[in-house]
Amino acid sequence: MKFLPPNDDITLYEQGFEDDVLDRAKIGKSLSELVDRIEDPLVIALDGQWGAGKSFFLKRWVGAHKTENDGKAITVYFDAFANDCFGDPLVGLVAALGERLPKAQTKMKGIRVAAAKVVRPAARAALALATFGATEALSDLGDAVVGSLSKDAETAVDSFWKAEEGRRAAMEEFRAAIVALQKSEGADGDVRPLVIVVDELDRCRPDYALDVLEVIKHFFAVSKVHFILGVNLSALENSVKARYGSEIDAEAYLRKFINLTFSLPDTVGDYDSKRAIPFYASHLARKMGLTQKAADYVTDHLKIVEKTNTISVRDVGRVMSQISIFPDVVWDEQRTLYGWREAAISLAVAKMIKPSMYRKFLDATASEADLRDYFGAPVLVTEEQGETGRNQLYDHKRAIRLWMWQHLCGATNSIPERTKPHVIKFFDDWGDIDRPAEIPKKISGLWLDLFKI
Repeated sequence: MKFLPPNDDITLYEQGFEDDVLDRAKIGKSLSELVDRIEDPLVIALDGQWGAGKSFFLKRWVGAHKTENDGKAITVYFDAFANDCFGDPLVGLVAALGERLPKAQTKMKGIRVAAAKVVRPAARAALALATFGATEALSDLGDAVVGSLSKDAETAVDSFWKAEEGRRAAMEEFRAAIVALQKSEGADGDVRPLVIVVDELDRCRPDYALDVLEVIKHFFAVSKVHFILGVNLSALENSVKARYGSEIDAEAYLRKFINLTFSLPDTVGDYDSKRAIPFYASHLARKMGLTQKAADYVTDHLKIVEKTNTISVRDVGRVMSQISIFPDVVWDEQRTLYGWREAAISLAVAKMIKPSMYRKFLDATASEADLRDYFGAPVLVTEEQGETGRNQLYDHKRAIRLWMWQHLCGATNSIPERTKPHVIKFFDDWGDIDRPAEIPKKISGLWLDLFKI
């Protein structure tokens, strides 16, 4: 049995979706068709929470675009988080482009020369040399203010505008150099599309993340040059607020830079589709060598809680690592009662996907409302009988887990009277437990705390 999920090592640009467990190749093909077809420069955001599999998808797509989808565009992968210590993102983007096209150094030289003229604008430093507060003077260019400036201040203002004119010219030069590169890489002088994938943008320093967007907008506004951002848009909105204040409409601000968004599907398959998270959990259990019994128990549990909780692909890996170190006795139905086993799984899963609920489970302090919310178990699905007979919406597996934890947490008012004896026997063959609230900590001490993740 393995403790860690399979390694995600990949050779960029060479590997695609060979081991496509979550059926991502289809959306990758649609993305390839889009970026090859559209001429206007696009910024496309792949939106998803941390651990959702964005990097997994993007690292494979930059290779699959050509090798599997017959794409025309040059693809470049840029890890923004790995480069945010270097200051100006233009430097990192140009370096990534040069590394991707080692045979195009003649054209890359023109790009580097143009970039060097603008990566560190000197306008603010020049203005600092002026007397009489020349920086403030720029905010009001009235005749009276300009007339009061010293000779040094006038020189600083002239230098500022010359620097700005030079910067604008250099930006045009940079864009022209990008087009020249595209033509040199195209067939018969055609402009070849260029797609730059910027991954891990939401993990960067807020200023750097927003500088990346500014650089894309101003330097790469070139026909057939597209960007795909791997990002959690909610986190990026927080970066906007960190820079401009909490009152700004961060979503509207980002719309100025991002044209399209998409997310990875949460189902696998077409006609007989399955939920991606339980499907991946089952796959991972096999890869890690968990027993079929363990895999079935955990997968069933995830099917229930993933409907009302955010669970990422990475979360599933962490859950399976925790399950892998459970002792064999947990899965022995002759030695371990159902309630203890299911409570152990609840603790392991909640610990990874919702720590606040894990603490309530552990202390047996969850309210009925907490439990119904976590298990997605409103009254509508936990009552067996409706007004006219059997309730067609009744979900037995969901109800069982709700009642089990209601019993442990002392929130037993809504457990059906005829069901209570059965729930108690989940934890004791004789149906006699004095202090059920102590069971979660006993389980944790026996099976979760010996080796902690």
